[in-house]
Amino acid sequence: MWSHQTGGKNNDMLSSSMSKLEVTSRGEWVRLIPSLDGGIYRFDGDGVEALPVTAETLLHSSFKFNTDTVFTGGKSTEVWGMSANTGHLLYVCNTGGCNRQQTASKPIHVLVIRRVTQIVRAIDPQSGEER
Repeated sequence: MWSHQTGGKNNDMLSSSMSKLEVTSRGEWVRLIPSLDGGIYRFDGDGVEALPVTAETLLHSSFKFNTDTVFTGGKSTEVWGMSANTGHLLYVCNTGGCNRQQTASKPIHVLVIRRVTQIVRAIDPQSGEER
């Protein structure tokens, strides 16, 4: 019946610069691969292995992967109220507050959508540069 974009500039379900990051682990170069469920995997060219951390755990504390890489990041949650019949956006709530987009003129069915975004960044602990 209708569709609605749910985000800003990046509407991908998974977007990552982490998968381009190559780091050393136990003396060998590995590539890190994120997954939609928040898991993080290590690829060494031969096989894939799940790491004992997830995006969620990385968000609760900075995690030192090795001497050259520290992971940090953040999590944001937004809630949208939309007219179930028309798809018109009624309100958006996030950490900055709630912003009413339009007022319903009569009683309507409201669809409430929750979007959780997790962002994990790898940085060089000496320079602070993103890797």
